[in-house]
Amino acid sequence: MQSKFGGYIVTVVLILLILVLGVRMIETKHLTPSLPVPNPDDNPRPPIPPAPPPVVLEPKWTSAPALRAVDSSLGTVLGDIDSHMPAGHIYRDRNKVTWGHETTHGINARLRNQGGERVKLVSGEWFYRPPFNAPIQWHSTNAFYVLGDRACFVDEPDTTIREVADKIPRSLRGLRFQLYLIMQARSWNDTPLYIWDEWVAYTNGAAVRYDLEMEQRSDSVDSMLEFCVYSMCVAHVSDSDDPQLKAFLMWHLDRSLELYQKQKTESATRYWYKFLENEDATKLRWWCIEYFGAEWSSDVLGIGEV
Repeated sequence: MQSKFGGYIVTVVLILLILVLGVRMIETKHLTPSLPVPNPDDNPRPPIPPAPPPVVLEPKWTSAPALRAVDSSLGTVLGDIDSHMPAGHIYRDRNKVTWGHETTHGINARLRNQGGERVKLVSGEWFYRPPFNAPIQWHSTNAFYVLGDRACFVDEPDTTIREVADKIPRSLRGLRFQLYLIMQARSWNDTPLYIWDEWVAYTNGAAVRYDLEMEQRSDSVDSMLEFCVYSMCVAHVSDSDDPQLKAFLMWHLDRSLELYQKQKTESATRYWYKFLENEDATKLRWWCIEYFGAEWSSDVLGIGEV
């Protein structure tokens, strides 16, 4: 009897222990908050910020108001150009593209002279009126009229036309190379932005052609693209850090290539593909990417992988 009774007691004790443990487990479950399963949607990763837009430099513009009213028959662009020279000037021409080109040279020269032409001495000092018999190195400032009563003044970089000519890739030495980079260096060697003066004149001439919807004078577009390359080489060879020089170069490359897109010629397209693809232009393309930025060089110049 005692053994049987002892067995009952053990059974009862076990049941009581099981009940106590069960109650404790239930209490623990209710008192201890369960950790939620992480949901990636609750804490999404922060979005990747968009790439910053390419730096677009804006040149410092100088107001260049018209001197007089002109006949509307000249069209918008040639009328704009001609209005910035006095009546009876010597740059008029039977061909209106040439008229616009040559008159641009006249405007640029007038603006340079009115702006007070500075000169740089061999000692490195700048003067508007250098001392008598001072050893002059070169004229420092050039002016470029780009329509819309706007001009840009840029200081001459530290290079020469002959140095620029030596660095232009041989496959990109076009029809105008001999005249402007070799023969004209005899007179303008110490004024490398003379090349930009021609570039702006050719671009204004191409703008006249487009405005008047002319079929002839497609050579103005060819010349404009050829001088895009020569003008980049001026900055490349000089290794200038002048922000005004860089800003105007970028702005006018954009302008020139936009005009080219509006009036493409086969010869201009072939020339530009040489710049984009030829092996001897690789260093120049690399320089563009480093100087202008990869995105700008791709968007404006069309440079892909080098």
